[in-house]
Amino acid sequence: MESVDIIKIQNIIKLGFRRMEHFCKVRAMFFKSYCGQYYRQEKGIEGDEPLNLVFNTIRAYVPNLVAQSPITLVTTPYTQVKEYAELLGMGLDTTARQIRLKDTLRAWITNALFAWGIIRTGIKASGELLQIDDVFIDNGQIYSRNVLLDNFGFDPTCTNINEAKCLFDRVTVPRQWLLDTNGYDHDIVALLPSSKSNYINKLSDLTVSSEAKDAMIKLQDEIDIVQMYVPETEQIIFMGDPCQKIHDKFLRIADYNGVKEGPYTFLSFSPPVEGNPFPVAPVSIWYDLHRSANEVFKKMLEQIRQQRDVGLFNPAAADEVEDIKEAQTGDWIPCMDPKAAQVISIGGQNPKNEAALSALWMWYNLAAGNPAQMEGNIPGGVTGDETATKTMALQTNMSVGLADMQDITYDATAELQRKHAWYLHTDPFINLPMTKRITGGEEQQVFLTPEQRMGDFLDFTFTIKTRSMTKMDPMVRSKRIVEFCTNIIPSGATTAMTLMQIGQPFNLQKYYTQIGFEMGIGDWVSELLFDPEFQQKLQMYIMMGPQNPGKGSPNTQVGITQNKGSPMNRTVMQPSQEMNQAPQETAAIGQSVNQGVGY
Repeated sequence: MESVDIIKIQNIIKLGFRRMEHFCKVRAMFFKSYCGQYYRQEKGIEGDEPLNLVFNTIRAYVPNLVAQSPITLVTTPYTQVKEYAELLGMGLDTTARQIRLKDTLRAWITNALFAWGIIRTGIKASGELLQIDDVFIDNGQIYSRNVLLDNFGFDPTCTNINEAKCLFDRVTVPRQWLLDTNGYDHDIVALLPSSKSNYINKLSDLTVSSEAKDAMIKLQDEIDIVQMYVPETEQIIFMGDPCQKIHDKFLRIADYNGVKEGPYTFLSFSPPVEGNPFPVAPVSIWYDLHRSANEVFKKMLEQIRQQRDVGLFNPAAADEVEDIKEAQTGDWIPCMDPKAAQVISIGGQNPKNEAALSALWMWYNLAAGNPAQMEGNIPGGVTGDETATKTMALQTNMSVGLADMQDITYDATAELQRKHAWYLHTDPFINLPMTKRITGGEEQQVFLTPEQRMGDFLDFTFTIKTRSMTKMDPMVRSKRIVEFCTNIIPSGATTAMTLMQIGQPFNLQKYYTQIGFEMGIGDWVSELLFDPEFQQKLQMYIMMGPQNPGKGSPNTQVGITQNKGSPMNRTVMQPSQEMNQAPQETAAIGQSVNQGVGY
């Protein structure tokens, strides 16, 4: 009975891999357009795909979604474990930097735009099969690795990936490494065929030759192993690749060590398809427009190459034509009949093709969520004939679509960080050094150790701090700092003084800090506001009590009310205003020079 069950399971895995084949082939086609014809070839057909719209779109999306490591907020409704929650959040941020989570997330997003982003998370345990970019992970180290879609599968009847009865992925490891590891059936390991995944048509074949594959196989014997996660029994089953050969024994059966949601975290940017686990790849919506735009542009290039200028003349004017050919600029040539010789143009691109290309580009930009504006370019057609309706439609599409993709990315990353936190929370040997800023701007050395562990893991909620994974333009950051100093600080101080005079408590430091984080400059504001004498100043204001406001001088509450704001407030110029400032300053200088001069 056991043998029959093993064979049935391996047949299910074969069917699961087969179900992924069409999805993987289409994804490979999209990736080839993204890479371009020169990614592998030294030369190609000139003008085959001169407009790589797919690459430009991906290049615009990825930095708008993830540009740096996330900052994780760990919260809890239980006051006694709030301090540990803060420490756990610091540990997650430190771990994210150590394992270079930013690079993993950027690849994850790219995979999700082309098909499906899949990350496997865990902690390297003795005997676990794990290899990332040809580098083996040390025991006890937390990892998150992108799973190649070609090597991933699930039960063949699944309609919702969160309800799959089994999930599995294929890894290729040296046979000797597996023979030297305890816990595996070494007799089965010795019988496994050499890896033939090297001969399967994958994306890696774009840059890996058959000769290189043969050389690596001769250098080191490798085998393909499938590791299957079974949610119902919470077990990991290791076996040889059933797509190569069916065996009557498993290599190993081990208990799953991780969160109940399982080791895989999925990312997709499309609403679910009823009755199907596969998401809709965003690139599939743009791909046809990308191909059509290239076909029109290629036709335009061909027409431009065929365009030529030729001269026609009456044979009786042959002498005059020779004089024209040898003439220099400014020469005068006598001619009985100037119309006997003329130049005509043959061929050339049809202006209607340019209009068609402009329309295709606009529709592509609209369908792709306005990547042109994400890159800092003017949205719309290539001819520059913009309309308010077109620009508004593109702007709305970008703001809504990009905000939704950012929310999806942050929620999925929070789920990923929750799995990291589980391993940090349960690791009996953890000793993670960190620094924490305290009052006065000083740095305090802290450590995350098992002794500091408090509360149950389910007591904590994990979210990613808003905009923590996106970078702010330096000019925008400078403007927000100036705006904070000129507008927020004076108005906040005035509000605090007013509330203190009427006996209403007001946390000015928290007020500034929260506004700073909303503006994206919270780290700068936090370093600015640490003041050990802050409480003493508050007590002094309270002791002063209500005072007669007196006349409406600029620095009193009455004067501020009359002036509708603090006299220190300044209007922060917009980018368009800054662009107009230079010519206006030049005109002002000229006017000051000419002032009083009579004409």
